[in-house]
Amino acid sequence: MWEVKMVGVIVLMVTIEVMEITGNTIGKVAMAKGLSSYIFTTYTHGIAFFFLIPAAFFFHRKIPVPPIGFSMIFRMFLLGCGCAGYSVLTYLGIHYSSPTLASAMNNLSPALTFLMGILFSYFVVPQTWIVRDFRSEVLITLISFFFEILVAGLVAFVAEEDKSVWTPSIEIMWIALLFGALQVGVSNTVHTWACGKKGPLFVAMFKPLQMVIAVIMGVSFLSDVLHLGSVIGGTIIGVGFYTVMKGKAEEEIKKEGDESAVLYSSEEDNCPHQVPLLQNQNIDV
Repeated sequence: MWEVKMVGVIVLMVTIEVMEITGNTIGKVAMAKGLSSYIFTTYTHGIAFFFLIPAAFFFHRKIPVPPIGFSMIFRMFLLGCGCAGYSVLTYLGIHYSSPTLASAMNNLSPALTFLMGILFSYFVVPQTWIVRDFRSEVLITLISFFFEILVAGLVAFVAEEDKSVWTPSIEIMWIALLFGALQVGVSNTVHTWACGKKGPLFVAMFKPLQMVIAVIMGVSFLSDVLHLGSVIGGTIIGVGFYTVMKGKAEEEIKKEGDESAVLYSSEEDNCPHQVPLLQNQNIDV
């Protein structure tokens, strides 16, 4: 049963990585046609925000909303600011380079997440910090997106002197914006859920797969040249990813086995000693 659940989580996480690279690739095409990277960030999060509003109502039609206070709002504000900075810089980098390079930089995510887990300063760590105290992935994404829109919109307003860039002019731009909105909405919600279930390092371990996916999509849709180094690097990433996931699975199985052993031992300790029904009973004739 555990193996089935784990396979489902892995398939979901890989699907999210494919969606992210697809969004980056379509965004690169749109940016090559003149779409501003700042506008792309602002609009994708803005469209996703309005899609998430009915999703939040639907999710909480029977499940009560967790209590939310100033402390939690402040945490989501910090998360939104961090994610906005990440998105702005990522799409700016894609605009000047390629989705493959952006994915290659994501290979640093597992190591950075491990170090930042000690120092606390990376965005999947605050996601975990928040979702374990506020059990509503949809609302966390919705509220953090509100702050992301404010930050990204302010950056776009300052950075773009030509205000005509706020109006996308060709079809590919609208396709990129709509798919990008779907991608950021779904991926942020799923990543938040996964952080709460498995922790930030588990989420970061899927980032190296983006390099392999980005190379394939770059060759297929952006006419990138496939180099031997990319093939070797992709193979190493695939082997490393499989090794880490195998180790993670074995660790989870061992952990569940230890917890079961402790539970069984506790139940034995709590059970009263059973005494045979006729022990120490004198029978009078």
